[in-house]
Amino acid sequence: MSKAELLNSLLGIMDDESCNYELLLGILDDEKGVLIRSNLQELIASNTRKEMIVRKSMVLERSRRDILREIGAAFNIQDSRITMSLLIKRVEGAQKEKLEELWLRLSNIIQDVLKKNKANQSLAAASAGYVNSWAQLLQNLMHPASAYGSSGKFANNVSYGRILNSIG
Repeated sequence: MSKAELLNSLLGIMDDESCNYELLLGILDDEKGVLIRSNLQELIASNTRKEMIVRKSMVLERSRRDILREIGAAFNIQDSRITMSLLIKRVEGAQKEKLEELWLRLSNIIQDVLKKNKANQSLAAASAGYVNSWAQLLQNLMHPASAYGSSGKFANNVSYGRILNSIG
């Protein structure tokens, strides 16, 4: 393949990656609402969609690395030294502009994905803490450490006088 064809292949892969990450951004936006609503079925569906996109991203990234190796050979750049910055310096014309534009777009989208994912992780942790505190409260209501018995003294695991009890 010629340098121009290799670069066009790289541009196509990078464009596909950008579109794929934009889909992921949309899912992460939707996931925030799912986490707030605490809907387990929607969360499972969201995670399934994310997993499919992440798998596709991995395939695209692998393709990008493979084509970068071929481009490196065409431009006489060692595999260990090839970076997008170095490649952009070596390319000329419209392909250079397109490569710079796509690399910047892809970098920005990935940063947005990382930020939204971190925010959703914090929200999920807060939701889990909230659920755990309610579970602990219900546990304490059903099985308090001590309560007043019929004699007026403290007695353990008495079911009388509780808001909730294990009997009904």
